[in-house]
Amino acid sequence: MNLNIHTINHPIVRNLISYVCNTQTNIIEIREMLNQLSYILLYEATRKPIKLLDLHIKKLNSISEITLFPKKISQIVFNEIYTSPILDKKIYDIIPKAIVLPFFYQNSKKDSKYIKINIESKLNLIEKNSQIFILQISLNTDTIFEIFNLIETKKIRIEQIQIVCIMCSIEELQKISQKYSNLNIYTTKIINHNSSCYIKSLEDF
Repeated sequence: MNLNIHTINHPIVRNLISYVCNTQTNIIEIREMLNQLSYILLYEATRKPIKLLDLHIKKLNSISEITLFPKKISQIVFNEIYTSPILDKKIYDIIPKAIVLPFFYQNSKKDSKYIKINIESKLNLIEKNSQIFILQISLNTDTIFEIFNLIETKKIRIEQIQIVCIMCSIEELQKISQKYSNLNIYTTKIINHNSSCYIKSLEDF
């Protein structure tokens, strides 16, 4: 199956990702850079799916034009909790009425990794025509599949979902492509899973 992978190669993005991968710096600086990258990627991911409404107001001698967000279409942002403190505020700069649902990872008692998503009680906020944005540091298919399972009853079409991840490994892309086609993924870098630049989450620092 084919994926729609959008790799952002803006000079600022390339500079930031190079700095994160190749420079030993403190966690505060890394967090700030990752939040900047997430912000840029989210901006790119919202450009096509969010359709604004142009309202023309006719006055006596002129016509005024106002651009508005559609009220009947909600924008749901699943945000990896490690990016949340800073990025949550910036999300509203791009999507003023976004519904932000943070998610996180947790280890089970058997030491096997599983995904814990604290959104079950908020699924009623997701509608059939909602636009879904999933923000991650690095693409994690276990999380993606879990979110898809949770929203399956909402009959969300694959075209309504945009995945935003700073990095994604070839292995994870292969996993997701075996199950879904025409999924939009926005990233800055595609790497091997064992790459020295692989960032699983901000907990790695």
